[in-house]
Amino acid sequence: MCALTLFGVVFSFYISANPGMPLAPIVDLLKENGPANTGLTLIWVPILYGTMTGGRVLCAIFFLCVLMAGWSSHITIVESVVRNIEDFGVPRKLTVLGVTLLMFLIGLPSALDINFLVNQDFVWGFSLLFCGTGLTILALRFGVRKFRDVVINEYGYLFDWHLPVVWIWVIRLLIPAQALFIFIWWTIEQIESEVRPWYELWRESLMMCWVQWLGAVIVLLGCNLVLVRYWPDISYRWGMYRQHIQGTASSEKATDITMGNDVDSPLVLTDSTHAYDYVSVGADQTDRV
Repeated sequence: MCALTLFGVVFSFYISANPGMPLAPIVDLLKENGPANTGLTLIWVPILYGTMTGGRVLCAIFFLCVLMAGWSSHITIVESVVRNIEDFGVPRKLTVLGVTLLMFLIGLPSALDINFLVNQDFVWGFSLLFCGTGLTILALRFGVRKFRDVVINEYGYLFDWHLPVVWIWVIRLLIPAQALFIFIWWTIEQIESEVRPWYELWRESLMMCWVQWLGAVIVLLGCNLVLVRYWPDISYRWGMYRQHIQGTASSEKATDITMGNDVDSPLVLTDSTHAYDYVSVGADQTDRV
């Protein structure tokens, strides 16, 4: 509703500022939203507030709200990544510092180069479709009915709104069909509407999207394979590291390490939130049980 109102105000303001101008050029101007969709917020909003009494103050408040909205979203993104890394036994302070620094470095090129920002907005804006589809696949792999009954309906409070049975068929049929339709439609539209051939690598080409998406998939699969292969050793080393840095902490939070005298006896690492059991074979740490 706010966006529709703002477009109407911009249209009205431009007509009043250019009374002899035809309507068609104004419509074409509004269609162009600036590079990386920055036109409405960074161009038209300041112009609109500049015509109002006290507009400078209102404009400052508006951009402060935009800053707070972005910051609050950033906190949730950082926390979701930190929580997953914490599950591997990495200390929280080290995780927060590393994730924040990594996100800053990833976002720095977009802040310094508008062309890079346009490319990232084009490539990863549409990839949100894959994120939603991935969550749907997770529910399908987990079991849609089980996900509905256990994770959502039984987890909520007594008077929470419970998902109806029709939600199961929405996840199984409707959402995958919608995702496939949108992807095919978007691909055809990009091929037909691009000013340059779709197979060229430039900032807003279909081939650029496919290359970056494929690169992200390769990196994620590689990290997953490395984690699966070396998970026991990683967990063991982080457990030893946490015991070392906790030092003289209370027994509830300290890491207790017990090992039998025999080489083949089990090694158990426990703390307040994790428990790792291993079996030593010979001199090497091999399997998690």
